[in-house]
Amino acid sequence: MKQNPYLGPKRNKDAQKIQLNEGILHRIAQKDRTKIFRLFVFLGLGLFLFVCLLALSVLL
Repeated sequence: MKQNPYLGPKRNKDAQKIQLNEGILHRIAQKDRTKIFRLFVFLGLGLFLFVCLLALSVLL
C-alpha cells in the first residue's frame, strides 16, 4: 500500500501518551521538591529561632 505524501508519517499515539505522562510526572516531582525544600527552610528557621530564644533565656 502506497503512503499518501500529503499526510506524512503516522504519529505514534502511544509515544505521545508516554511523553505526556513523563512530563506530568516531572512536574509533580518538581512540586514535591519545592515542598520538601520549603519544609526544610521552615524547620531550619524554627530551630534557629528556638535556639536564639533559648540563648536569650540563659543569658537573662
